Formats: sequence, C-alpha cells, structure tokens
Amino acid sequence: MTPKKHVYIIATLALFGIFACSMSNLAINRPISSIIVLDSLSIDFTIDKVCYSPIDRTFFLLDKQDNAVHIYKNGSFHNVIGKSGFSDDNFRRLSDICFGLDGFLYALDSFDRSLKKFDSNGKYIGSAFINHLNSPERFAMTQYGAFFVFDGHSMEISNLDPFDYSSKFTFGKFQIENIDEMFLAGDYLNVYDRVNQKTDIFFVNGMLENSYNGFIFYDAFKNMLSSRNNNIIDMKTNNILFTFTDSRLPTRWRDDLIKINIENNLLIALHNGQIFVFRISYETRQ
Repeated sequence: MTPKKHVYIIATLALFGIFACSMSNLAINRPISSIIVLDSLSIDFTIDKVCYSPIDRTFFLLDKQDNAVHIYKNGSFHNVIGKSGFSDDNFRRLSDICFGLDGFLYALDSFDRSLKKFDSNGKYIGSAFINHLNSPERFAMTQYGAFFVFDGHSMEISNLDPFDYSSKFTFGKFQIENIDEMFLAGDYLNVYDRVNQKTDIFFVNGMLENSYNGFIFYDAFKNMLSSRNNNIIDMKTNNILFTFTDSRLPTRWRDDLIKINIENNLLIALHNGQIFVFRISYETRQ
C-alpha cells in the first residue's frame, strides 16, 4: 500500500467523522409508516452478511468461508473481491463488511488487522491498519465514517478515532459474551448474540441503553423491530410491517436464523438464500 492511499482513506473518513459528533437522533421521535421492498436477490450458496448500494442496485455478499465478497449488480453477478492471498485486494481472514454513505465498501481482515476500502465495482482503494486491536472480528460504521470495532480478545468494542484509528474509548466489557451481528442505526449500536439469544443496544457514547431477550433491534429513531413468524414487526405498536409470502421461503421461519442489517435507512433481511432490501418510511412530523 502506498502512503498516498493510506492518507486518502484517513482524509476521507475524517471528513465524514467530523460531522458525527454534531448530529443526534436521540430527541427525534418518528414512527414507522411502512417498509417497502426496494430490491431482492436469490442465491444458491451460503453467505454471512449482505450490504447494499441503492445508487446502482449493488449487493455485496460476505462469504467468510471463501474469504471473498461477491458483487451482484442489477440482479446479476458482477465481480468477486478477495479470495485468499497476499495482494492488497486479497484477504487472510475476512470477518466483516460495511457499505459507507460515501459510496465505498469497507472490509475487515482480522488476520492482518486492517480495514480495506473498495469502490462499488470491487476496485481496491487503500487500507488502514488497526494493529492495537488483538482480534478485530466485527465492525459497524456510522453514516459519517466513524468505526466501532469488536475485539474478540478483550471482549469489548472500540470507538476508533477517524484520523489515526486509535481507540478513543472502549465499552461492553463483561457485558458482551459473543457477537454474531452488529450494526449502527443512527445513535444506536445493535449487538446480537445468537448463542445466548440476547440483544444489547448501546448509545454511540458507549452507554448501555437496554438489553433484550431474543433479537430486538432499533432503527435510527428508536423504533423497536423484530422478526417473528414470517413477519417483520414494529414492537411498539405490534403492527406487522411486512409478511414474507414468497413460496421459496419456509412456511415458518426460525427467528434466530434471520440475519438483519441496517445501513443508511435501509433494512436488509437474509434467510435461506433469499435477500430482501427494504426502505424504511416514516410518518411526517407535524
């Protein structure tokens, strides 16, 4: 990696990160009016997570077993990032991905402890190293470029400085036993432990907001959502926001096998080779 590429990444993320501290959704209450299917994709292989770019209808599919990210555009295979190897665009142990509001894909390589940046076509842009973390396994990215990274060795989450990637503060120690899914929605960091069937929700300052049994998650405006019996449910109102009736899906989903990701006000659901992208619409404030 050239010094220019490293500086480019830091400068870009710093620009987005500067605004993160000045914006907050904590005081805003906007109930959900509906969720609408924006896009969908069917695949015939196992993946671990999905990210999505609505600009060019691009799906990014995390495949940990193959150390790769499969890219689909407009419903068709487009490219694959990574595989095992030693080049800049390869991975030694690919652990997680996020798609940023800046239009780039970020990938976490746990082995060399780096965050790698790619454009939406899969072209390698640059890397930033986080060597002070012993075992980075999951990460989440705010809309403004700041990172939260879970270290499986210390069993805590670090908030990384957008300028030099040092840890500004850590949290979650003794609270978190395992993380299977972690994503940011506004000022809320959703952390799901599939083994213990528990969700911890933190504020972005590291304070624990609440803990729930099962998979309960917040959107950016603290609407509580869950998946149950083929439905996505607004837990505050108990309204069914969407019912999965696709014949390719089982008649009854096992809730603990549904994988959810929220990015840029899009809700992404993955189950049994089916991927659905929903746009969340909110009631207009009076």
